Amino acid sequence: MPLLRNLLPNQFPVKTPITKTPAELFDLLTGIYDREMKLHPEIDYLRVQSSPASIFNHVLTLAWYLPLLPQTGKVLDWGCNHAPDSCMVRALFGNSLGIYGCDFREAGLYTEFDKASQLEYRKIPDYFRIPFENDIFDVIIASGSLEHAVFDYKSLEELHRVMKPEGTLIISYLPNRFSYHEWIQEHVFHRDFHLRLYGLSQTKKLLKHNGFFPIEAGSHIFFWEKTLAKLGIKGNHRGLKRFLSILFPIHLVCGCYKLIAIKKSSM
Repeated sequence: MPLLRNLLPNQFPVKTPITKTPAELFDLLTGIYDREMKLHPEIDYLRVQSSPASIFNHVLTLAWYLPLLPQTGKVLDWGCNHAPDSCMVRALFGNSLGIYGCDFREAGLYTEFDKASQLEYRKIPDYFRIPFENDIFDVIIASGSLEHAVFDYKSLEELHRVMKPEGTLIISYLPNRFSYHEWIQEHVFHRDFHLRLYGLSQTKKLLKHNGFFPIEAGSHIFFWEKTLAKLGIKGNHRGLKRFLSILFPIHLVCGCYKLIAIKKSSM
């Protein structure tokens, strides 16, 4: 078994019963990627995303926002691409959640991922419009998508439109403007860098100006989870991780950001 798989927590940090473990979701995504890459060996993006490190991060990211998902309702995977998040959510919740997705790709491109997620997919018709009705989603997952939107302000306005009042927006993998990795990719290798980077304070203001009130914001980095797990310390341990982050603030110059915000009708 891959080492990273064994470093995952034994259970998800939720009170409601979840039938699958993080390791089982790791295996689920690994299998889907293997089958999809046999169909599309020409898509290099799938090869990068299928690495054990990437899948490990996806599972831990789900563990972070899992307590925010309702038992019933509708979830939008915005900018879903092949929708690995939706595959994991479907595996955990079955048909109790309606799962929807939208992106710029054509429908039916990722056959194996579509089978696993069973999401209702709609292609985004232009730069920012979301092809769904007003006030229908309880939760919107924006995983590695806001930074790719040509108009982030207008895109957030659209997310606000399609979300129910007091609905939850989950943003992950938002590129850190102070990341040394981004700097090296742009100024040394001149490739594979994000054209738009963000700071936490800037992003909070951006969300507030578009009708979302941030309730959680922080670094999206799993260095301490991996380090502690290698020492046999698995689980949440948020206090210990916070203490280590204060002593060794590596998150300031690496990793990404993650935020949770609530839709508001007035500020």
